[in-house]
Amino acid sequence: MQISRQLSLRNFQVWRSQRKLLALARWDLIRAKGQTRFVLRQALTYSLIMIPARDFSDYLIDGQMQPWSERFLVNSISYCIAGLLIGFFSWASMEGRYKNALLDQQIAAGEINPPH
Repeated sequence: MQISRQLSLRNFQVWRSQRKLLALARWDLIRAKGQTRFVLRQALTYSLIMIPARDFSDYLIDGQMQPWSERFLVNSISYCIAGLLIGFFSWASMEGRYKNALLDQQIAAGEINPPH
């Protein structure tokens, strides 16, 4: 029983480390395309999800849709701004992880092959 727990914990840890490596490899490709593209894409994605979701929830609460009302436009603009902020914070977070991984890799390489 204990051996199977250890094996499943080990498998889970291997899976997590592979997932982190895959995310960093993917981030290398994304960051090559530029920060502006990433942030705008995040903002667009967030807005296109949240605007209809909010409109639908308003429909469920109020019982009617008001697609071009002042409330709808204010919500749309606020979701676009929030999407931009989320994009900038996501960029900063992933850049930090990426740079830490590069630093860890340099430290590990230095420990294996110390300079003479």
